[in-house]
Amino acid sequence: MGDLKQKYNALLKRYRNAEKWIDDPARTREEIEKYYGHYLQIINGLNHYLAQLKRMGVFPTTKEILEGFILERP
Repeated sequence: MGDLKQKYNALLKRYRNAEKWIDDPARTREEIEKYYGHYLQIINGLNHYLAQLKRMGVFPTTKEILEGFILERP
């Protein structure tokens, strides 16, 4: 389960970076459209990890979904 949370956190970081890239005024519409499919793949990946966690009986809070999971160190 910790592995899924770690993967979710990593993908959430990519999502945030993608958002910043898309929101950058220097980006042209063509650039955004070119990479929009990658952005959707990131979103689908996040949803996939959340669904896997829910199937395992883990129901993330809104804060965890938006900010990521706090991972325990070994």
